[in-house]
Amino acid sequence: MTAFFVMACAAQSACADISITNTDAVLTFNAKGFVASIRERATSRELLSQPGPMLTAKLADGRRAVSDGVAARADGRFVFKLSQDVGEAVFRIIPFEGGWSFTVDELDLPEAEYLVLCDLNVTCRQWRGRFASLISDSKSGVALRPYDLSLGAGLNGNRIHIAAACKADAVGKRFGLAGVPRARLARALQAMTIAAGVPVSFAGGAWSRDAEECRGSYLQPVLEYAATEDWIDLARRGCFSTIHFRYWMDTLGHYGAKTNLFPRGWTDLFAAADKIHAAGLRAGIHTLTGCISPQDPWVASDLNTNLLAWTTYTLAADLPQAEATELVVNEEPIQRHDTEFTYSGDGNAIRIGTEIVQYSGVRRTKPYAFTGLTRGAFGTRAAAHKSGAAAAYLQQRYLAFYPDPDSPLGDALADQIARFFHGGRFDQIYLDGAEGMGFVNRRDQDKMMRKILSRLHASPVVEASSWSSHNWWGHSRVGAWDSPCFDSKRFIDDHVRSVAWSREAEFLGAQMGWWSIRNACPHYRGLFADENEYFSSRVAGMDATMSVTGLNVNKKPLTFYRSNMFTVMGWYERFRLADAWAEGVREKMNAERAEFRLRQDAQGLWSLAPVTTVVQRVKGTVPGSGIWMADFAKAAFKPVGADARVEAFYAPGDFNAKNALVLFDPASEEGLSVSSASNVVFRTERAVDPERGAVLKMRAENRG
Repeated sequence: MTAFFVMACAAQSACADISITNTDAVLTFNAKGFVASIRERATSRELLSQPGPMLTAKLADGRRAVSDGVAARADGRFVFKLSQDVGEAVFRIIPFEGGWSFTVDELDLPEAEYLVLCDLNVTCRQWRGRFASLISDSKSGVALRPYDLSLGAGLNGNRIHIAAACKADAVGKRFGLAGVPRARLARALQAMTIAAGVPVSFAGGAWSRDAEECRGSYLQPVLEYAATEDWIDLARRGCFSTIHFRYWMDTLGHYGAKTNLFPRGWTDLFAAADKIHAAGLRAGIHTLTGCISPQDPWVASDLNTNLLAWTTYTLAADLPQAEATELVVNEEPIQRHDTEFTYSGDGNAIRIGTEIVQYSGVRRTKPYAFTGLTRGAFGTRAAAHKSGAAAAYLQQRYLAFYPDPDSPLGDALADQIARFFHGGRFDQIYLDGAEGMGFVNRRDQDKMMRKILSRLHASPVVEASSWSSHNWWGHSRVGAWDSPCFDSKRFIDDHVRSVAWSREAEFLGAQMGWWSIRNACPHYRGLFADENEYFSSRVAGMDATMSVTGLNVNKKPLTFYRSNMFTVMGWYERFRLADAWAEGVREKMNAERAEFRLRQDAQGLWSLAPVTTVVQRVKGTVPGSGIWMADFAKAAFKPVGADARVEAFYAPGDFNAKNALVLFDPASEEGLSVSSASNVVFRTERAVDPERGAVLKMRAENRG
């Protein structure tokens, strides 16, 4: 049994210092009520660079008060007095393995505009993880994490703290602190997770880096049920452990399955997942966190009163059921208003009662109004509305609305996600689009994500597009980027550096997705085999997972070229998962710009050969550039073969070529027509550049 003890003075008496010890460290408060020390017991390393106040309050009257004394009570609680005699705070501090849990039991002080709790300056300086709320280096780590959603985590440089917006957000709320050697960090964070009482996934958070299910990579197909076996074969070829269903839903909200993919809806969706499981693979499912499509039945129901709003106005005049041309309001419209309903915009939908009205114009002078009305939008019913009625400008992003997470609609959405997740016995979930919900209040996003995860049984692998310290507990992997369109190798180098840092800073599994084996198109060049192998070797070198998008075997096999690239990717993945590399090989593969070829000979023996790359740029305007010789005399190894890749650049021709097509001449007035949105000020200015001659300068200012 682990023993914890407190060294303190008599009840309600001030003392020089108070220390609370756990398995790994000693936490000390000085006589001023500052956190003076976190010292590791095994190494005696001090983890704080200077004392920091246990409590700082910015009061409503403008005063600022900080800790100015501490005493231990007989009941085991601790009283921290504030300067200027403005009041005191009572904390309950309970040790756990590697850390301490804090509860703000009482706050006896005037109303505060802002509270900072446990303000620490940490000696570690190598990695700062805002998601993990962790500052660490190769030897130690200090994590300070909120348990309750009303508390926030702050990290700035080497300062880390807990914040609350007001007294109500702090009283009765809890947070945790851990300071341990890095080798003990996972165990301390696991103990903190249990102490926090948050949803636990043994494939997420403090368990993610050692979870075997987090090591496998996944495919992201738009899978048709009829082609399930073909996708299973492809996953096996690439040694992907998971097939992750993407773009499978007909609407966000009820999440019906697209019948062109799954003719019997959820029945076929679940049957496809069963086939994947029967093949020894795992199944994942994609969602857009909190998103509800405009065409979803909930939007046209009475539950639409639970949708989040950017802001709310009051009608300044009656709005009749029909023939209304304006929606007149008392308040000046905020700058956020869009006049179209677009993917990345804020939307143009206003809810009055259960009717949703769309507008195409905004009048920002009195009488304030929204014009160009479409009544009964998104299947709602047009109705008459009296002056003084509330008009909510609905929060929109990604062509979707969002529910109040504390409402019946928030519960219904979380229940529906859990229903299909459990129905297909899925092993992995991606919470995409989460950031769209948190634009007004980040807490809404955190609440919705926790509400969903609390309903999921077992221990799913979890990834998401947006994170905060509140959903780190269940998050499994971090680092995914979208795939490049040009200059893939340098993109990969940047991505590897970012993921390597994030894995240590955020103390999570590493994810090198979302990779795409692109075909060439008018918008970007295709991916070359050497670029794909460079990606595969770098992923294997850093022992990270990956995800691959953009492939399709629903109707026909992959092209020969893409199939070969995918097969090579699978070779590297097999070696990675089996940890079959010879000693020192991974370190060589993980070196920036180091290229390799993994091949099997006729006898079945595998070899990993380093590659030297020589690049020659052929320019039509440079005589002799098309003739060149690759000299490998100074190469670090003896060449055994050579390949050549010829690529035509995606670039305009010579600016001064005689056959150049003039699209627009900045020195001429002809051919210039300027238009912009009503809230965008667009200006042009002609000028002369010393090198390029006549140029046209353009400036656009978005005024909301």
